[in-house]
Amino acid sequence: TMSHIDQARDYIIMGRETKGMDITKEEYWKTAIHEAGHALMYVYQPEALALYKITIMPRGFALGLTYGMQTKEKYSESDIEMKAHISVTLGGAVAEEMIFGYHGAGVSNDLEQARYAATEMVMRFGMTKEFKHVSFSEFINNQVHLPDQIATKLHQEVAKIIFEARAVTQKILYEHKDKLLQLAHLLMDKQTVLGSE
Repeated sequence: TMSHIDQARDYIIMGRETKGMDITKEEYWKTAIHEAGHALMYVYQPEALALYKITIMPRGFALGLTYGMQTKEKYSESDIEMKAHISVTLGGAVAEEMIFGYHGAGVSNDLEQARYAATEMVMRFGMTKEFKHVSFSEFINNQVHLPDQIATKLHQEVAKIIFEARAVTQKILYEHKDKLLQLAHLLMDKQTVLGSE
């Protein structure tokens, strides 16, 4: 049935549910806030993927997961879509800071994803004003070093993209703080919420 297909997709994308973890209600609430932050960034950015599912059921090494899906075939990504993706990845950390005043170590993978996407934009796709249409892809993860002056500028461009995406994330989540809390409470009740909901 469709529910079996849906379950198989979740296993492939998110991993199997992790049973037997002793998670406190406080940890569930922090996870719900974090995942609601990601989810709202999918919902309130037209350039982002469609929100597919949010869960605070632990899977693999994650306490919760939120992910979007392509609604049609696509073969390339614009800089606007990549920036939207970065804002989505920052949604959890920004939501935690907004509600608790700090973010936990659980955001490390999100920050890595944000940096990876911003690095691709700068180094591989030439999507910056400073280095427009210039690719440095052969220097990514390579032992060959760029001159310090260029390397510093490239790092600054990466940081600039992330800081700008963070500002977008903060604006959207502060505007929709009531929805963030509403969704987090729904996750506490149901543990898994579909994008359509």
